[in-house]
Amino acid sequence: MEIELQDPIAPGDVHNIKLAGVHDRLPTTLDYIAGENVLLHISLRPDEQAVVINDRVDGIWRTESRMQIPSAFLSGVADLSIQFDASSAIISITEGDLITFRRETDFAEVTRIRSQVFVELSRRSTLVLPSGAEGVGGAGSMVEVEPNGLKASGSNGASAGISLSETGGSGTGSGAKATGGAPGKALPSEIAVRGATSLGGDATAVRIPVRDTISFEVKPFHLPILKIAVGPTASSKGVEAVVRLKFWDSKARKITATPHGFKSLGDGVFERRKALEASPLGHSEEVPLVPPYGAVRGEAVLLLEGNPAEQIPTEQLEVHYQNTCREWREMAMVGASPDGNSSGTPIIYSTSAGPFRDDVLRLRPHYLSENFGKLGFEVTYIPLSDTIPVAKPAPGITQMRRSDYFLHLQDILQRRTKPGIFICSSLCDSQTFLMIDLLKERGWKILYEVRDDPEGMKAAGAGYGKWYNSGLERRMCQTADVVITVSGPLRDRAIAFGAREEAVHVLPNGLEEEAFRYLEQNWSEAAIGGRNSRRSKVGYFGHMFGGRFDVDAVAQAARELPEVQFELIGPGLHDPKQLAADNIKLFGQRSIDEFYEISSTWDVGILPFKVNRITFSLDPIKYYQYLAAGLKVVHSDVHNLRGTPFTFLYAADKSLSKTILRALASPVTMEDGRVVREYLSLTTWESRAADTLKYLGYAEQSIGKRA
Repeated sequence: MEIELQDPIAPGDVHNIKLAGVHDRLPTTLDYIAGENVLLHISLRPDEQAVVINDRVDGIWRTESRMQIPSAFLSGVADLSIQFDASSAIISITEGDLITFRRETDFAEVTRIRSQVFVELSRRSTLVLPSGAEGVGGAGSMVEVEPNGLKASGSNGASAGISLSETGGSGTGSGAKATGGAPGKALPSEIAVRGATSLGGDATAVRIPVRDTISFEVKPFHLPILKIAVGPTASSKGVEAVVRLKFWDSKARKITATPHGFKSLGDGVFERRKALEASPLGHSEEVPLVPPYGAVRGEAVLLLEGNPAEQIPTEQLEVHYQNTCREWREMAMVGASPDGNSSGTPIIYSTSAGPFRDDVLRLRPHYLSENFGKLGFEVTYIPLSDTIPVAKPAPGITQMRRSDYFLHLQDILQRRTKPGIFICSSLCDSQTFLMIDLLKERGWKILYEVRDDPEGMKAAGAGYGKWYNSGLERRMCQTADVVITVSGPLRDRAIAFGAREEAVHVLPNGLEEEAFRYLEQNWSEAAIGGRNSRRSKVGYFGHMFGGRFDVDAVAQAARELPEVQFELIGPGLHDPKQLAADNIKLFGQRSIDEFYEISSTWDVGILPFKVNRITFSLDPIKYYQYLAAGLKVVHSDVHNLRGTPFTFLYAADKSLSKTILRALASPVTMEDGRVVREYLSLTTWESRAADTLKYLGYAEQSIGKRA
């Protein structure tokens, strides 16, 4: 749970906190967060009977401090007190030792507080609420507890009250206590805490759920899957299954590498949340428990959280196994020689792009994979998604779920496989480095492909940027044998991150082979004549995500040019009302063939990007597709488009609408068509794939014949 601070933390503030779940073997954490930094991290670790205090700045944990948890406070709930000074925090656990945590930092920068299980926090006063105490009542029963006027005062004079409301149900327990309430009254198994206005603003509700734990074995080449049998229920609105996961190696050491699909809570504990669906007949939910490399044993804890009208019951919890490696080998090893070696050189392409799918716009990794396959390589394509609609999307390509990542690695390590190429395409994560370290030992070549500025994406909250870690990318730049970027700014950035200058190459995007049949058609004399006589329609093709697509600029241009028709193709527009106008038509997601059909009536293609570091350094594939469609291109400032054929740049002093009018008024000639054909002939994906292999040291004669 997170609480947003209304007021900055000031010297002299005291936070008194009650944390539940301390009796479990899993750690309970509390984080004071400023932007991407954790200025104060408190981890209560029952298995070590210790409290660990640290901070994480720019993605790096610093030297930690420790104190002992008094054994008397390992029974379920910990009372924590934090007194803030200008650059220090004095931390104590009720009547325990004091520990002072000093850093050159300003706690006034903290904007929110986050905890796994958070009961209540107050300033300068302590609100005592029982949770996880002995004798907790049965599920579903809640009784009135009056706080007798007890308040928590913030620095702005606001106060918080507490109330527990009746929700129905019958079973009750005994022996629980509530300071400020009616002693001896039975308490529910879930406590709702509302109204912390001194810290949070809006009312919040917290559920303290009952936990179920299951241990399981990690079997070679098998994916463990947690199966949750959900009982019949009429309502599940707002209910989440929270799965917390730990793994150990053969020496009983906790593994800290984050499994795919989970986020780290620190100290080898990982969490994944899954919304539960309602079913009057009951059903099963499944969560893959992807084992990190070296894991031999795991433990999963299930919690149910939410505020439903009717709590979903879980009737059964079990782990079953899926032999996905056998499935992969059956698909990928067809035609392999008897000793286990395949005829083609293997390529593992791990990417932040989506899977091969008809309803997904293709990106650079899709096009390059196809052409590597045509050149005789055996490509294992690993998208960001676990949804794989087809296992063999094209000759020479096997598509694999990311959750099968390490099963594939184990298979490679145990078979006699010739050294190949590992491509990390924009996704530098801890799993990737485990792959790289082991494959480099076996003579594999490592390529880091940089398609975007991940720091810029993180700042904009776009795409895979939310997982970005600068330390991991820096290591990737220094580890890779070759770095390929799509633009000059990204090349300079990779070198600044430690890549060897001679190992970094700029290789922009390209045009798909199928587009060349449209190229001849759209640059014919008849097509050029039609565009010169019409000059009234503008279009866009591609994703419309907020970090890149400037929806405000397009809406304004449509208002200023009511006589011009705007047609937009692609996903990602979160609020279609932003582009609600008589001269705007939204097509949604369409295939590349449909794009060429729809764009045959366009006169201009637009690239209306927001002005930021993401857009400046990218190389839009749609530019090449616009040229093949016979379109003039109006664009914001993108480094790779400076000086390219048939482009019209707009900037702050030249609005999008004015530049569109200038492009519409500009005639098209057969000479323009000749220039475009010559330019696009040098930008095929086939040539991009061949150049990539050349940079990796594969001579042309060793690449193989085209399929």
